[in-house]
Order: sequence, then structure tokens, then C-alpha cells
Amino acid sequence: MSIDDRNLSIRIYDYSDSIEFITWKNINDYTTKSFKISKNDKKALEENIYTIVTTPYENEIFCTDYVGKINISMSNHNSTYSINLNSVCDWKTFNEETKNISKIIDRYK
Repeated sequence: MSIDDRNLSIRIYDYSDSIEFITWKNINDYTTKSFKISKNDKKALEENIYTIVTTPYENEIFCTDYVGKINISMSNHNSTYSINLNSVCDWKTFNEETKNISKIIDRYK
């Protein structure tokens, strides 16, 4: 599973119980931090991300592409599901699933 916005990439891998944060300053300047993630948090992220990538969304609030651009995806053995959300202002408050994801992620930052 992955979540990518303008300055942060988050990776949650099926084969390990870790969450990885990649913070971008520019293309050649970034930091990576990994933390152990609980099984309950990992399952909650999977459920929320699955709901997001399989449900079409209409955004009634418009912000420029410079604010609130995010890509969320998840893969299994032979498929990848993803959604690109543009002009969503603050993606962390876009809907209930992104609010839940944000709360979980904030525990590990």
C-alpha cells in the first residue's frame, strides 16, 4: 500500500510489519524512516485504503493543484487499485477514510 502527496511518501508492505515514511525536500534530498506497525493498525489502513481506491468520489470543494494532491494505491499478487485525488485542499480531511488513515499515520510519525 502506498500514499503519496507532494512532500511525503508512505509505504506499508504486505511482507513485513513496518511502515516507511519518505520525506522529500527535492528529487535528490530526502529522508527515510521506518517503524514497526501493529497488526490492528495495518488492517485498519488496508480497510480504509481499499474503500478509497474502490469508491468513486466527487469533490465539491476546489483548491489548486498546488494544495491537496494525493495518490493512494494498493496491490495484491496480480492487480493494483489506485486513485489520484487533485485539488482536495487538505487530503487528511477529505472524507472519513482519509481522516482514519491520517490518525493512524500520525501515531507513527
